[in-house]
Amino acid sequence: MAAGYSMSCLTRLYDLTGPELAAMRERRLRQDAEKAGLANMIGRQQGVLNDLRRRFDDTPPADRKEIEAEVDRLEGTILVLEDQQRGYPDLELAESPVLPPWERLQGRSPRDLLAEPPFVAPPADDPRIDPPPWIEHRLRNYWMLGKRMPNLSFMTFATGFQFALFGLFVAACDMGGLRLGLFRTLGTNPLAAYFIHGMVGLALALLVPHDVPLGPCLAAFAIAFSITYFLVRLLEKRGIYWRL
Repeated sequence: MAAGYSMSCLTRLYDLTGPELAAMRERRLRQDAEKAGLANMIGRQQGVLNDLRRRFDDTPPADRKEIEAEVDRLEGTILVLEDQQRGYPDLELAESPVLPPWERLQGRSPRDLLAEPPFVAPPADDPRIDPPPWIEHRLRNYWMLGKRMPNLSFMTFATGFQFALFGLFVAACDMGGLRLGLFRTLGTNPLAAYFIHGMVGLALALLVPHDVPLGPCLAAFAIAFSITYFLVRLLEKRGIYWRL
């Protein structure tokens, strides 16, 4: 865990300063406006194209060539506009996400280079008080400690965390004789718990927005965990165990 966290501290070299944040907001606003304009143009062109396709079957064969030519032109225009949409850069991604910008080490103390503790989100705008566009205060990079981009720092930290947690269970259960029905139910049928909790999570994700406060998040977790445990416990009572 210490090794993984130490590697994640390189992410601090991608922090955006005050002027850089202001410039990023301007770029985001300009790019979002341009992409919205392209989307409107594509929508209008697509509407005309759909209308031509509906008219095609009702047009005499002798007059269809003109419609076919217009359809080809519109399809080409739409493809060009879509290429322009895809051509915009990802402003959230650093230009050199793997090789850190070592020049940003100058003038910074070791304390200033410490990353956030594990399980703490990196700095970003707060949608509740900050005006849009909401941006992160750090460019995305290879060294970020997060499951969103499973990299070396995350995998190293997660491996250490799993070993530490496993060690606690060994000490408590194998050496201390501790037994708990909750862990027995989930531990003897882990494949069922894995698939059931995934389906329950997907269902709740449709009802719970991604930016709700902590309270509703904990309530949704309690509901998901309760449903999962109830179904796995039901399988246990009936002697049904999923095996590979």
